[in-house]
Amino acid sequence: MKKVLIADDHYIVRVGMKWIFDQQFPSLQVDFAEDGDEVYEKVRTNDYELLVLDINMPKSDGISLLQVLLHKKPSLKIIVHTVAAEQMYALRYFKAGARAFLPKNSDPEKVKSAIQMVLDGKKYFNKDILAEISSSYFRIEHENPFAKLSNREFEIATQLIKGNGLPEISKSLNLQKTTVSTYKKRILEKLNAKNVIDILEIAKHYKFEQ
Repeated sequence: MKKVLIADDHYIVRVGMKWIFDQQFPSLQVDFAEDGDEVYEKVRTNDYELLVLDINMPKSDGISLLQVLLHKKPSLKIIVHTVAAEQMYALRYFKAGARAFLPKNSDPEKVKSAIQMVLDGKKYFNKDILAEISSSYFRIEHENPFAKLSNREFEIATQLIKGNGLPEISKSLNLQKTTVSTYKKRILEKLNAKNVIDILEIAKHYKFEQ
């Protein structure tokens, strides 16, 4: 029996997603994970057909986790299921190897369509944002300062915007504090910001929401 892993730290989300699989894809066995470490261990020790991944779970560093999982299991199909802003995140995750990017407020029919397309080996683009992503690609790449950040810098900027300090970021991403401090300096330079308050203002301007 083919298996799917639902990775989310919210019980109600896991239950709701399992209901969709039970109703629409009863041939798939559903497993759960509640943080990044559990996701990695389960993907390492199982052959999943599909992973539905929340990028804001505890012990998860977002894009890096997705890339590590795909390096370990290149055939794994991943749907990113998140509250994170589509415009800011979707392109990065598609480039990193995600097959679909679904907001958590998507209606069940869209979720069903995304799952079916990904299981069929295709990518799913939410039609409500596809035109906007396509038309704004160059604007995002060339005008939005967050597009200048590397994936690791983007992850650390996300943590700073959440209000996390260097110790929390260091622990969350398993990096030395000095390394995080160096990344922070690069982020400030690339965003032309003097401090975290400036980063928050820039994030607000570009609708960088969690």
